[in-house]
Amino acid sequence: MGKVAVHSALYRLWRRGLVLRSREPVVEFKGEFRGRAGKIANTRSYYLYIAAPEGFDPKKKGELWFTVKVPGAPQRVCFVPYRAEYVDKRGKAIRGPSKAKKILEYLQAHAGEAFYSKDLAEALSLKARDIMANVRRFESKSLVIVRGYGSGERQTPSRRTPKRGLAEKPVRVLLLGSGLRFPHLGGAL
Repeated sequence: MGKVAVHSALYRLWRRGLVLRSREPVVEFKGEFRGRAGKIANTRSYYLYIAAPEGFDPKKKGELWFTVKVPGAPQRVCFVPYRAEYVDKRGKAIRGPSKAKKILEYLQAHAGEAFYSKDLAEALSLKARDIMANVRRFESKSLVIVRGYGSGERQTPSRRTPKRGLAEKPVRVLLLGSGLRFPHLGGAL
C-alpha cells in the first residue's frame, strides 16, 4: 500500500472511531551528511494512531494519555477521537481552494478583460510571483494569453507606467472566436 492509501485509511478509521489519533503531530528532526554536498536537515511532522480500546466511549472520556517512544526521548502523547477541532488545519477543507484554482476561476469569471499581474495579486490577495508562475502554466495549456513578452527574437513589454526593472505583463483569458479587447492598452488582441 502507498503512503496516500495508508493515510486515507487511517483517516477513515479515525472518523469511524476505530482508532485514536495524537492530538498534536510529532515533529521529527532529520539531519544527514551527504559528503561534499554538505549537510542537509529537515523536519517531518506526522500523527500517531492507536486502536481504540474496547468499550471506549468518546463522549464520556474525550482523550487518553500514553507514554510513547518516539525518536529521541519517550514522551507523553494525548490521543483523541475524531472531532472537527482536531482536523489538521493544513488541509484543503480549512485552507480553501488552491492558488492556481483561485486564479483560474477569477480569470474565467472575468473573461474578456485584461489584467496586470499586480492587479490580479491585489484582487486575490496573493503575491505577484504566485500569479505569474500559475499564469505561465495556464498559457502553456492554452488557457490564457500573456501579452507583453517575446515574439520571435523581439521583446515587447507592456507597461502600465514607465519604471525601472522588469515590465508588468497583462494577462488575458483566451476565448476562441471572440473579439478580445484591451481597453487600457488601446486595442484588440
